[in-house]
Amino acid sequence: RFSEAVTGRLGLRYVRLEEDDAATTVTETLGATAGLQYAVTERLDLGIDLGLTRIDTEESGVLDRSEGPEARVRL
Repeated sequence: RFSEAVTGRLGLRYVRLEEDDAATTVTETLGATAGLQYAVTERLDLGIDLGLTRIDTEESGVLDRSEGPEARVRL
């Protein structure tokens, strides 16, 4: 907590999904974020998160990797 109105936040995410298809597709998602949450009023918060996400998809033994930035705004 930085002040009465501003709070910091760190996040990690890992998801593994195995699809039941002929190609036996496996998708792994890994992400990390950092953000701030600002209490505008007692009932309204505004949150902003920035991070990086990596998605690995393996289908029939072939690996495809994509990476990119991630941004979220929450009310």
